[in-house]
Amino acid sequence: QMKTLVSWNALITGYVQNGSGREALECFRQMQDEGISPDVVTFTCILGASGIVGSLEVGEDVHAKIQKQGLLQNDMVLGTALVDMYAKCGKLEKAQEVFDDLQTRDVVSWTLIITGHTQYGAYKQALRCFEQMQFEGVHPNQITLVYALKSCGCIRDIFKGQQLHIYVETH
Repeated sequence: QMKTLVSWNALITGYVQNGSGREALECFRQMQDEGISPDVVTFTCILGASGIVGSLEVGEDVHAKIQKQGLLQNDMVLGTALVDMYAKCGKLEKAQEVFDDLQTRDVVSWTLIITGHTQYGAYKQALRCFEQMQFEGVHPNQITLVYALKSCGCIRDIFKGQQLHIYVETH
């Protein structure tokens, strides 16, 4: 019975949504072994799986394929998935580089870069990103605010923490 790209993508997506990164990566390998070429959906999910298991090697390989196919130009979701994968693998400079190159940045991509910096102790960079996000007119969500507040606490920036507290109360 022949599996289609759609059925492989459904299977891989299901594994990623359930946090089963290794199984998703195994399906990705099997899919390619059967001669089925991945598409944007596949790549987006595999970047998620790479982040789940911390597989920088697979993530970088997918990034190279995406660049070779010129898929990043108009696909914000794919770009955001790359930022997330690099951040989860602890490659903050690369995550920031990809983020800076995104054509469009929304609250999701901003939150991912801020979260990544905060989780790896780059608190000042997280707050710089938060300020830039506000400057660009993107409104934070609850997760963005949690990580911005955490960064303030970790570097003991009481003034910025108070500003964020006021923002939370007034929005």
